[in-house]
Amino acid sequence: MPCADITDILQLRIGHDNRIAKYWLRKRSCGGVAGERSLIFDWLGSKSADGIADMPVNEFLSAFPIADEVHEYLLLKHFFAVQSGIRILLGKETGRPDDFCAVEAIEYHPEGVDLLAHLRIEAITDQIQACNRCSNCSTH
Repeated sequence: MPCADITDILQLRIGHDNRIAKYWLRKRSCGGVAGERSLIFDWLGSKSADGIADMPVNEFLSAFPIADEVHEYLLLKHFFAVQSGIRILLGKETGRPDDFCAVEAIEYHPEGVDLLAHLRIEAITDQIQACNRCSNCSTH
């Protein structure tokens, strides 16, 4: 029987150069992944954390050929998760327990700053549906 817990875990490290050093997105319950664990990591490597934090969703999506709706959903899920994690580390979001990206831990690491957060997938799904890939999105 499938697990009823759809919460994801985001692990994110911003290096001292203000770039994403690594990130993973996986299910809290079983550690399983949807798509790839670090689906957009290669794309992230060339961007600053500040640039990703303020990037409009259309700019992000224009970098990827979209195969189908599932692929688009997975790309957006990873983007919004990483973007929110960065925004929390930059003080632009709170990361409270009732936010869709809720902080569990922030730690200094010799290679940068690590964030561990829980993601309420239903909230990310609502954000993706509200986004609708239009240019009028006020939050992204």
